[in-house]
Amino acid sequence: MHFLSLVTLEIPEIIEDENTNKEIEEQIEKEKEVQNHILRELMLGKLRSLKSSFSREVTSCINDIMEPYSETTTDQRYLEFIDHTQELKSDYEEGTTNCIRFPNGTLVTENHPAFFKKYILNQGKVFQRDAGPLHHMKRTKRAKRMQVMFGYPNKKLYPNFQTFAEDGWIPFHEEVQKYGYFCNPNAMWDWYSIGGRWADMLLVKTTCKDYVLGEPSWAIADKTSPAPDGYMWVSAARKKDIAWQCMHDWEVHTAKEHYQKLKYIFETGICEKDFHGKLDDTGISVYGEYVYRKGQSLSSYLKKNTISPKVKYPLPLHDIIDESMWRSCDDIVIGKERSDWSEEIDGYIDDLSEDTVLACVDYHI
Repeated sequence: MHFLSLVTLEIPEIIEDENTNKEIEEQIEKEKEVQNHILRELMLGKLRSLKSSFSREVTSCINDIMEPYSETTTDQRYLEFIDHTQELKSDYEEGTTNCIRFPNGTLVTENHPAFFKKYILNQGKVFQRDAGPLHHMKRTKRAKRMQVMFGYPNKKLYPNFQTFAEDGWIPFHEEVQKYGYFCNPNAMWDWYSIGGRWADMLLVKTTCKDYVLGEPSWAIADKTSPAPDGYMWVSAARKKDIAWQCMHDWEVHTAKEHYQKLKYIFETGICEKDFHGKLDDTGISVYGEYVYRKGQSLSSYLKKNTISPKVKYPLPLHDIIDESMWRSCDDIVIGKERSDWSEEIDGYIDDLSEDTVLACVDYHI
């Protein structure tokens, strides 16, 4: 699943490296000639997110902040060894495995390739997979000759513990001389991108100097979100440059347009080419969920589809992350209202300095 997080970081004023900026601009021009549409837009998005010294510094700092929570990190500072040695030994001494004895006397487990590639154990009997011209499961003559041995002792099946352990999925680590693996106990993501599915969350004036466009997801890589005159959408910027009230106003403005469009479609039955909803007597639904209902008022629609004006910073965040912590809406105490999370976001951003950089990060886990 993908989640929207806010990563905050302190970055002093940056002196732009014009030579590097120029080199990236030249790469951008070259990438525009790539024929593959999706690859071209993805690469352009990546380059555009690095075209200034400020954006490159933000990207580097976010990497440092996110690394302690990486599921795939190789940094030993964040890894912990999970020891399964005793568990394996207990399973060897006391555990059992369902086995199959072939007609020639060979004994294998039901998961052994020699058995499961062609046969399957079903309701205590052996069947051949994809048998005959119909390719269905069948009790063939050879299958009937196989003997199922339920609960066969592991200690009897394997000559020693080492052979048993090596036949499993848990590796032996020479470094610690134990069976197990290293993992990050604080892992929160396996992939992330600045912006991603939420590359248009922060609104700044077109005269803003310190911003990061981010890397839009492939699904929106070739789309540009409309913005108020004199403004543009970015993925990261300093707190003082973000037009919070304008974001609120634009969301309401856009929602009103959507409402009028949906109402018109419902009342006239006339749909635009890019309309993907389903129209019936009750209203308009998209993927099984109603986005407009017959007789729905504008105020009702706005209440459902816009962030409350009581919320100071209109960001539908799942997490807040900085160099000292990772705070999630899931951490809210059970019994509290969801609005408490919005209040926590407002309080957190209120306490930030005006020069703090706020970045919207799309992460997957």
